[in-house]
Amino acid sequence: MEGPSCENIEDKVSIGKAANTTMLVELTVTNYNYTAELGNSASEQYKEFETQFQEKMNSVLSSNISAVKILALRDSGTNGVSVKQELLMVITYTNISIITQYEERYWKVVELLKADPCETDSLCISSQSVSPTMIRPLSEKETCATKIIPTFIQFFDPVPATDGLYCMSSCEPKSPQFYDCTVGRCQVQESGPLCFCPRSDLYIYTYSRCRGAVLIVAVYGSVGAAIAVLIIILVILGVYIYRRKYYY
Repeated sequence: MEGPSCENIEDKVSIGKAANTTMLVELTVTNYNYTAELGNSASEQYKEFETQFQEKMNSVLSSNISAVKILALRDSGTNGVSVKQELLMVITYTNISIITQYEERYWKVVELLKADPCETDSLCISSQSVSPTMIRPLSEKETCATKIIPTFIQFFDPVPATDGLYCMSSCEPKSPQFYDCTVGRCQVQESGPLCFCPRSDLYIYTYSRCRGAVLIVAVYGSVGAAIAVLIIILVILGVYIYRRKYYY
């Protein structure tokens, strides 16, 4: 909201440049023996494994992820460690929808994990053990719905720009459903966008959206002139009828 008394709806709300999205992955590291200490996140062995695993994920997935969070470690039952993890992926808002970008990134991560070359000097991922889970991100429209009052959300659209995503009302010129008030001021109401025309004390607008301004004085003058002409016509007509009756 904006205005001296917060009476106006803000027409442009900034969301930011990117969205934080996540995916869950369970996999098995085959060349690391599980011990009871890995069940304790405060133990030295857990911290050592965590460091190695982080390095492994960053190496395999490169720029496709921003962070790795281990959720649980357990014995895989095959002389290895089963890892349940959460991967953070920061996705920039562009003309391509965030959901489409997420799905592309998701399958790229799965592909890279299953194609791990398994170098001898690092942790080795079993390709058959990779089990991913999508966590669908909010669409641009859904994200706008978290920022806009529900009554007005139907009059807002997500618009990507070079500096990030914006939620724009119909009164914003860059909105795909821009409501052009010409010389007037547009304001979103509960019923939709409405035009407030300038100097309505001086002008009458003959068309919608503040178009076709005509001076009220001119209108009154025209009406007065029309009435005067009508009176003259009536007088002439009256005289004509009278003379016709009198002389004929």
